[in-house]
Amino acid sequence: MRIILCIAHDRDVDGLGCHAIMHRFSNQKNLRIIHIFTDYDRFCKDISGVSVNGVNIVIADLGYNKRFKQCESVLKKLISKNRVVWYDHHDWSEADLSGITLILKKGLCASEILQQEYLPTDEVAAEIANLARAHDFRMENKLAWKLYDVISSGYDKLKLVKLLAKGVYWNNELEEVYNSYSELKEKGFKYLEKHSKLYNIKDFRCIIGLSDTKLSSTLATEHLLKKNVDLVICIWKNGKMSFRRRNQNINLRKIASIFDGGGREEAAGGFFYKKIDETNYLEIFDEIIEIIKKNI
Repeated sequence: MRIILCIAHDRDVDGLGCHAIMHRFSNQKNLRIIHIFTDYDRFCKDISGVSVNGVNIVIADLGYNKRFKQCESVLKKLISKNRVVWYDHHDWSEADLSGITLILKKGLCASEILQQEYLPTDEVAAEIANLARAHDFRMENKLAWKLYDVISSGYDKLKLVKLLAKGVYWNNELEEVYNSYSELKEKGFKYLEKHSKLYNIKDFRCIIGLSDTKLSSTLATEHLLKKNVDLVICIWKNGKMSFRRRNQNINLRKIASIFDGGGREEAAGGFFYKKIDETNYLEIFDEIIEIIKKNI
C-alpha cells in the first residue's frame, strides 16, 4: 500500500481542511495516510524526527519564512528520498529549496488548491474547501467560524479531520464544544483588552495586546481590530506574534519579516525572542514599536 504523509497547518479551518481533503482522497484511493499537524513555530521540530523513504509528502498551508532555514538540511534529506509537493498561497520569494515541487496559487486558500488537484469533482471536498475559503478570507459563513472556535478550543484535530472527510461538518458534540469554548473566549477577550496599549506609528494607529492561550491569533487580532485602528499586533508569552491590518497601505508580510516571520500582506505572523509576561509586557510593547519604526 502506498503512503501519503500530510504535513499541514493545525490552527485554522484551512489547515485542517487540507488534512481532511487528503484524508478523504487517501480513503478513496485505498492509501495509507499519516498526518503531522504543525505550526510555523513547531515546523522544524515536528519534521526533524521524520524518517521515511519512497513516500508522497504533501505539505500545505505553510508559507516559507526565515525560521525554516533552521531545518533546510532536514527538508533536503526528505526531498532526496521522497516526492515532496508543497501547496501554498503565501509569498515564497525568500525560499531556496530545489527539489520541492511548489504549487503556488495566490487568491486561493490551500484547501481549494488541494481540492482542485486531488478531488476536483468531489462534493464533500468542495464543501470543505468552501468552508476553508470563508474563514481564510474573512467571509460570512457561520459554520466556518464555529469550526474555527472548535479548533481553537483544543478539540482532537485528527477526530475533526476524520469527521470532515466523511462529510460531517457539525454534530451535537461539536456544538457542546463550541458552547463551552465561547465562555473561555470571553475571558480571553477581557484579558487581552486589559493587557493592550495604543500607539501612533507615523500617520497610522497601532494597538498591541498580550493574549493568553485561550485565544488563537485570528480571534485575538480580529477582536482588537474592532478598536478602529490601522494595525493590530498580538503577542503571546511564548513569543509568538500575529499581525492584522485595517489600513490597506500597510504590508504585514514586510513587518512580519522583521520578526523572523512571514505570511500575506493582509495577515502574517512572527516571533519575538524575549520572555514576556504581566510584569514586563509594556516594556516589550515599546521595544516592538521602536523596532518597527526603525525598519519601515
